[in-house]
Amino acid sequence: MPEPADVLSVLHLALLSAFVGVTAISMIVALASRLRIQRTLLTWRSGPLTSFPLGPSLFLLLVGAGFVYCGWTGQEVPASVVVGYPAGGLFWFVAAWLSRSLVVTEYGIIPDVGQIRRAVAWGQVVDYFRTSRNGVPHYVFFYLDDDGARQRLDLPVPASVDGEFQAIVSQKLDARFAFSTKQAFDEESLDEQEGDVGW
Repeated sequence: MPEPADVLSVLHLALLSAFVGVTAISMIVALASRLRIQRTLLTWRSGPLTSFPLGPSLFLLLVGAGFVYCGWTGQEVPASVVVGYPAGGLFWFVAAWLSRSLVVTEYGIIPDVGQIRRAVAWGQVVDYFRTSRNGVPHYVFFYLDDDGARQRLDLPVPASVDGEFQAIVSQKLDARFAFSTKQAFDEESLDEQEGDVGW
């Protein structure tokens, strides 16, 4: 009959292998999604507190602290642990880092690399405005989804890229909106002229 310590060792190795496998797959999927995006103009990372993903960052810090403690006390660490935990943490960090990237391209805005279907093309945007919330530049875009329903995209923008983003938005939208307004005005004037002819 196997010893409880052996059972726990095998169970720990299985869980560690599953952790490394899942994080590696997550990283590969996030990397593939990011590489699919073409003609990138600007990118930044978003997060509630920092641009660094907190979960994997804390995990890697705890793993490092554990290794330092084991080295300090002279405890032997199995090779699977020395390799597995840092590798899994690193894969998790890269996957989270990439998935939290917001990408601005020639074609539109991708607010979440992990969900490219949520991308908003410049042609879908019907209106927008810029404001500031708690000192952070903030853009609100109104756009039409595939069903023609009006949707809203709220986008906080780091101050470091605000000027560049504002220039891109102006280039992509302001000229089109100005042309649409002028075209609508010209059509209205033409309709009035045709009406005058009828009198």
